[in-house]
Amino acid sequence: MRIQAIPTVPDDRPAATRAIALAATLVLILAACSAPATTTTPGSSAASPGAATPLAPATIDLWLGGVLTTSTAGTPYDTWVQHVITRFKAANPGSDMKVTLLPADNGQLAAQVQAAFASKKVPDVMYLYSGAYTTVYQAGLRRLNAYVQATPGFYDTLTEWDGSCLSFDCQGGQGQILGVPSDNFAFYLWYRKDILAKAGITAPATTWAEMLAQCDRLLAAGITPWVYGDRDGYTTSNMMTTEITSYFDSGDVQKVLDGSMKYTDPKFIQAYDAIAQLKTHRCVAPTSSTREQLDAANDLLTGKVAYMEGAPPFLPTFAPLGSKIGVTLIPYAGNGPLSGKLSTFSNGNWVIPKDAAHPELAWSFIQLATDSVAQGENEWIKLVGLPPANKQAAADLQNPLVKYMAQEDQNSGMAVLDSVMPNPVALVWYRELQQAFADKISIQAALQAVQQAQDQQGP
Repeated sequence: MRIQAIPTVPDDRPAATRAIALAATLVLILAACSAPATTTTPGSSAASPGAATPLAPATIDLWLGGVLTTSTAGTPYDTWVQHVITRFKAANPGSDMKVTLLPADNGQLAAQVQAAFASKKVPDVMYLYSGAYTTVYQAGLRRLNAYVQATPGFYDTLTEWDGSCLSFDCQGGQGQILGVPSDNFAFYLWYRKDILAKAGITAPATTWAEMLAQCDRLLAAGITPWVYGDRDGYTTSNMMTTEITSYFDSGDVQKVLDGSMKYTDPKFIQAYDAIAQLKTHRCVAPTSSTREQLDAANDLLTGKVAYMEGAPPFLPTFAPLGSKIGVTLIPYAGNGPLSGKLSTFSNGNWVIPKDAAHPELAWSFIQLATDSVAQGENEWIKLVGLPPANKQAAADLQNPLVKYMAQEDQNSGMAVLDSVMPNPVALVWYRELQQAFADKISIQAALQAVQQAQDQQGP
């Protein structure tokens, strides 16, 4: 999943930039993936990290990708960035920052970043989408372990680190750290209290069986239970990475990535079969496979349906509903070891290129950008719209819906699956799941196609 900035309805499409970045992007990404990973020991590329002496003033280059690509003057995103820059300049007298907005189109972004790495004309600090969109540049990124270790307590102040480390496993800070997470997210079930009430339902479903039973009650009251915009396969992908959490064991995500567990494994089939029950119980409309995901959100906003799957950034869209809107966990169909936890991830992270001219100042900026002030309710939450990675900022939240999601996000059992799979595989994953949910192919055929794409990636 990748959450892009959309002026009206926020786009929570999983890895949406992957769908935008077609063949040209894949060539760039595959080229980067083929570059040999550095064998630098953790932190050895950092020069005197955590130095107590004042840093020499300089103007550092800040490149903004991810959701911050649209931080144009006057936007809430830019307001947040400028607030952090003001604090950075106060903490580092004489220093300044030059901001460059990377292209929102991922193909263009990849070209610019790859060209910078090739020429060694890199910025001092960058904001990128996390997961595969960070590790794809691993050869050009500085390992941040020494900085983290030299900053007492820093690692423990944040959550969702795994999307910022090699192999998507930070090992409690002992793995190779490529970036610092800015936020966290999981997929949730948004619901209309007033629409449920029309069917005599007083609370959202908490089990899969209860969800199916509520669908029957809503239909009997003449109400479409769910809006499910799956034209591009994103909603089924979101539901798969959610439901499969309740079937997976700890470590299964790594097994999928290293090839020891296949996409044709019965656990994938079981997760999809549960999702398919939304069709057999008529929870979703027959048009679900042709409905665009963002447009579909309008049905919940206007009261045409009771439920919608979606990520946290939909909150501003639904805010006008006031007390009529609620958010809860998507019920699980399975009861595996991880069924008490969530599939979560960080949407973006801060990185320092290996050839950065001012890595110490870059680290100073990153610390400020991820502290409880910058990530507080009136800053990151209000201006950017994502639950914070900073644990203290999450604990201090007052908005009950945001607080609920921020706290639940910390109960992580596994990574959002499509955020860690190779980008070419993710594209096949979306396409094939869409075809399966549209009843054009079987789920077995869909997952076989995904596995074939995975096999083509090589070891």
